[in-house]
Amino acid sequence: MHVELGAFLKARRSRTQPAAVGISTYGERRRVPGLRRDEVAALAGLSESYYRDLEQGAALNASPQVLDALARVFQLTPQEHEHMRLLAEPAPRPMSRSRTRDQEMAPEAQGLIEMISGPVLVIDVAADILAWNPLAHALFAGHLDVHAPEHPQERPNLARLIVLDPVSRSLFADWEAKVRDVAAHLRLSAGTWPEYPRLVPLIGELSIRSEEFATAWAGHEVSTCGLEPFCLNHPVAGALTVEQHTMVSPSVPDQTYMMFSTHKGSTSEAALAKLATLVDEGQATAARAAVKGLIDEGKA
Repeated sequence: MHVELGAFLKARRSRTQPAAVGISTYGERRRVPGLRRDEVAALAGLSESYYRDLEQGAALNASPQVLDALARVFQLTPQEHEHMRLLAEPAPRPMSRSRTRDQEMAPEAQGLIEMISGPVLVIDVAADILAWNPLAHALFAGHLDVHAPEHPQERPNLARLIVLDPVSRSLFADWEAKVRDVAAHLRLSAGTWPEYPRLVPLIGELSIRSEEFATAWAGHEVSTCGLEPFCLNHPVAGALTVEQHTMVSPSVPDQTYMMFSTHKGSTSEAALAKLATLVDEGQATAARAAVKGLIDEGKA
């Protein structure tokens, strides 16, 4: 992970402007974007050679004090600081158990999905969708089979949907920003779960097939996916703004619940309610058809 740590430090150094850390440039033309290595070292209280070794992946076992000092220089958020700490660990964290595409949902997940009236879905570390309720399906992937998450080999992948699916691309009003969110979320996941199956191949696929994702991935941003509200141009519900709320499963920490809401009394709430009504009507129609089929079978 030390190569990843070095890449992270380089990216942060290039993004940190001298003025942000109290360095006056007096209009000089600088050869590098952001800070120079010697400036980072001086601000963090390190030797320049040691900091250079950190960036080049040659220095092992950076102390918590060193990481804290670098976090202050680069003005990292708590989440970014934790990500850097994980990258600096001397060896990958062992996984508690194998993770394959046929993994089951956390035991409490189905009850939670049934309890929540708004859109909700469950994803794993590699962003495979393990479950969704009908409203989440209608909101984000109505063009896909609603039962797809029930079949391990057919499970939709949320990252692929957002980045590569043309229908999803038209759904997000600011698709480029959503791609950046996906890259930042996967970057955080890769730091937390470096040995997770399918995660590295997924990142490689997205980087090859999407220039926008590759650019965002190179920025080394880290965050949980979609903390900010985002706007959708839904083909049925119309324009609406939703907020995302995430919660890690208390029993299976590599599964995340994603719940979506709208502001009370807003036009977005009305749009989502419209979609929910249509979903309910569709379910009722399907139920009536199923009952009719059973009755017809009984008459035969």
